[in-house]
Amino acid sequence: MIPEVATYIQSFKNFLMKNPEANSYFLGGIDEELFFKHFEDVAQQNFEKFGEPMLRKEQLEFLRETMAKVEEEKKVPNNSIFINIPNHGFICLN
Repeated sequence: MIPEVATYIQSFKNFLMKNPEANSYFLGGIDEELFFKHFEDVAQQNFEKFGEPMLRKEQLEFLRETMAKVEEEKKVPNNSIFINIPNHGFICLN
């Protein structure tokens, strides 16, 4: 990992540790390890493309929303009677 990316990730982690509201917003109910794996990937791409690892607001929000959807899908078994409708969540056709 590029040192600039590692420093940025550590700074973001420190921010979340010091700010419970932000921690809850970004990490509440999701797999923290998986979140930071994807966070690192995006930071790495940003550094390679723009010379700066910082994630834009849109990237952070997309990552948070995507991780929340992944966690939600883990809660419902694949063979259940529920169907995941984008932007509406799970519904039952019973």
